[in-house]
Amino acid sequence: GIDFASFTGYMFLGICLVLLTSFPFLRMLYWNKKLYNKESIEIVELKHEILVWRQTAQRINPASREETAVKCLLMQKVLNLENLLRKMMKTFQRQISQEDKNWEQNIQELQKKHRITDKVLLVKCASVLGVVIFMFFLNSF
Repeated sequence: GIDFASFTGYMFLGICLVLLTSFPFLRMLYWNKKLYNKESIEIVELKHEILVWRQTAQRINPASREETAVKCLLMQKVLNLENLLRKMMKTFQRQISQEDKNWEQNIQELQKKHRITDKVLLVKCASVLGVVIFMFFLNSF
C-alpha cells in the first residue's frame, strides 16, 4: 500500500548503503587482477583429460609386469598431454598479453564500430523514459 515516491525514498537509503560498501570491497578484491575471459574450451577439455588419465593410472596397482607397463604407458600419456597443455597455455598467455598491450586501441575500435547511429531515437527514448518516471512520481502526490 505504498506509492512510488515512498518506495523510492525507502529504497534510496538501502541502495546508497549497498553502493558505499560494495564499491570499496570490490576494488579491494580485484585491486591488481586482470579480468579476462575464461580459458578456451580446448584447454578446459585437455585439463579434464589429463585428470582422467592421471586418476586411471593412479588406480592401477602394479602387481605384475603387464600392470606396471600399462601404468607407465598411462603416465607417459599424461606427460605428453601436460606438454601439449603447456604449449597451449603459452599461446593463450601470449594472446592475453598482446590484448593487454592493445587495450586502448581495442576500446577505440569498439567505440568506432558501435557508435550510436540514431541520435534522434536515443533522445526520444530518453524523453519517454523521463516522462514515465516523472508521471510515477506525479501519481504519488
